Amino acid sequence: MSSRPLHVAMLVVDDRFDSASGPPFFGPAPTALLKGLSLLGADAVKVHVVCCVKAELPAPPQLADNILYHQIILPHWTYLRSLHAGPVLGVRRILAQIRPDIVHSHGVERWCAMAGSLAGFPAVLTIHGHLRLILQKTRMRPFFYWQLQMLLGEWALRRHRGIICISSHIQKSLVGIARQTWLIPNALRDEFINTSPRQQPRICTAPRILVVGTITENKRPLELLNMFTELYTSGANFSVRFIGHVSEHDSYGSAFLSMLQDPRVKVFAEHLNPIDSQALITEMDNADALVHYPLEEAFGLVVAEALSRGLKVFASAVGGITDICHSVSSTVLVPPDDFKRLSISIYDWLSVGRPRAPEAALIIRNRYCSSCIAEQTVGAYYHALYSN
Repeated sequence: MSSRPLHVAMLVVDDRFDSASGPPFFGPAPTALLKGLSLLGADAVKVHVVCCVKAELPAPPQLADNILYHQIILPHWTYLRSLHAGPVLGVRRILAQIRPDIVHSHGVERWCAMAGSLAGFPAVLTIHGHLRLILQKTRMRPFFYWQLQMLLGEWALRRHRGIICISSHIQKSLVGIARQTWLIPNALRDEFINTSPRQQPRICTAPRILVVGTITENKRPLELLNMFTELYTSGANFSVRFIGHVSEHDSYGSAFLSMLQDPRVKVFAEHLNPIDSQALITEMDNADALVHYPLEEAFGLVVAEALSRGLKVFASAVGGITDICHSVSSTVLVPPDDFKRLSISIYDWLSVGRPRAPEAALIIRNRYCSSCIAEQTVGAYYHALYSN
């Protein structure tokens, strides 16, 4: 190995929607990984974050001492309509200048996997959501868009030197497909770890339950809202706060918003648009439990975040959620279609005083700290470069 730092080009989506959305944000998991890589220092690794965007977004050229930011502005038609030819060519041009040792692509849902597979440099890929597994359980819309994206992603993952799998669930799904895999979970953002969570239930208030995630068929907030309505009308006392993006133009999102206007539902349930990490921490510290009940889940980062803040967690026994909840006794995992059992579990918890789970916080914080995950990721880089 060279004594100079490892040079990494990280291909990741900039999740800002417009120029007024603040500093660059790459999603919770890549953001936490970048923080961990910055803590390793410039002597160990130098990262070039490369983002393809449809309009110029303000960003500093340097995000940390050892992390640089590169923005490639491309017309919208050069993405999926051209099989991501625009990002592929744009990334190749900038990588010819950077000359990285290795490329790290993030996700198969957009352009990153295709650009990494044709980058012209050794590349590894992190799968944040396995589209084929999701499409087997739910019909994502527009249908042909996601079908084409899935096919491109599967073509690309075979052309990376290896796949970083964020859960054993994803790793098992790639047997016989990926050249090699490494099991490395997502990291928690440091702000979830740096302050102590609340230990005891709030006094003289109704228990508060959070449901965090985009309002989609896979996450099933509408079905959860129906379950909560039955539980509340049966006499249970609680409030529910849904947090996540919802589209009024989507039939599922529209049905969810419509049900929230039902007088029987408005008395205990409300919806908030996506919030930043500090606001989410405040919401979690002012809540008592998280319910996360998807049909398919590659990892389930919100479960780890909630446990790091000492929340009681009721979750679907699918995908990466089972990895997160392993050896965490205060979690309740329920088969993904057993809403009756889920409802009974929540009712029983309410009946015994809605205890939080402070003992879970220490386990989760040690398991998913950003510097630990960054060290494992750098190890995967070197293995991809020097293994046969």
